[in-house]
Amino acid sequence: MRGSPALQGDQARAVPPAEELARLGPALAAEQPTNPYHVAAILVLAFTGARPTEILTLKRDRLRLDQGMVMLHRKGRWLPLYLPKPAIAVLESLEQKDGNPYVFPGNAGGAVSMSRLQQLWWRVRAAAEIDDVRLYDLRHTLASMALNAGASLEIIGGLLGHTVPATTKRYAHLAALPVRAAGERVAEEIDVAMGRRVGK
Repeated sequence: MRGSPALQGDQARAVPPAEELARLGPALAAEQPTNPYHVAAILVLAFTGARPTEILTLKRDRLRLDQGMVMLHRKGRWLPLYLPKPAIAVLESLEQKDGNPYVFPGNAGGAVSMSRLQQLWWRVRAAAEIDDVRLYDLRHTLASMALNAGASLEIIGGLLGHTVPATTKRYAHLAALPVRAAGERVAEEIDVAMGRRVGK
């Protein structure tokens, strides 16, 4: 099965069925003790639909957890990425490494960010038997699930942080509330499908 026609422009993979997400959750949990920051980064990607580079380079001074958002630099502008409860819980669980400003610090020490998730992702997707799923497909998954839940393309554009002028214009008039609500619903659905619970 391929992605929704509405998302074909993003070369979307079909949304993984519930059984795939159900296998992904335990595969991530198995890596948690030895790779907590890497697993946390993947969970935040799954819950927000953000781009991997945006999350890996995220600095702590851009977190606004009390407001349920982080500020991302997209196409020359600072824009909010709204955080659903599962993503906030993951971010609140992470300890800051001394002298490192990044939410997801690198393993080598110093003030550097995590550079890659690919090796861990390959291991996790093999354990979950989803070898054809790319890390970027987590973004498509969130979009497809939002579409299946009845969210409009404009709301989905808001969730994904589209910055192409022609796309942005379609949802620029929208208030934050419906975008937040759609993100919350989909993140909770993903959280439950992976065998996790909100706030855990």
